[in-house]
Amino acid sequence: IAASVERYLRQEPGVRLGEDPEAVHQARVATRRLRSDLRTFAPLIEPAWGAEIGDRLRWLGGLLGAARDTDVLLARLRARADTLPEEDRPAGAKLVAELGADQEAAHAALLAGIAGERYLSVLQALVDAARGPHLLPESHRLAQEVALGLLSRPWRKLRQQVASLPVPAPDADL
Repeated sequence: IAASVERYLRQEPGVRLGEDPEAVHQARVATRRLRSDLRTFAPLIEPAWGAEIGDRLRWLGGLLGAARDTDVLLARLRARADTLPEEDRPAGAKLVAELGADQEAAHAALLAGIAGERYLSVLQALVDAARGPHLLPESHRLAQEVALGLLSRPWRKLRQQVASLPVPAPDADL
């Protein structure tokens, strides 16, 4: 939890500045990782506390996700629009402009969200979670006693996903 909160906090200034789409991406990755960790370690975490942190991360991830998704779509659309035949380029430019407006709106919503009281509450909850997660007594058992139970579901899911890939699987898919 602490590592993911730290990862998020390192990206937060870049998100605020809005100059590097990678900051939004990395902040989103940190929130997704935190949510995944909360699910994986749920048997060791106080349920109400885990649900509350999860809800806060879902809200923050929604803001980051909307901004990130428009960044990715706009970059892809620009690349494709540049390859259009000359007669189709005005239509491509119009689409790029419309998606550019959507991107600006998503980033404005993100900035508005992280400027509010709700965000400060989320940020404080994340810092508190990093300092002292609310753990159940079972969390103090030896890792060798609990790790198999915690990791069996994610491991099974990973194995199923890999098994569904073609053989040999491309590195990017792996």
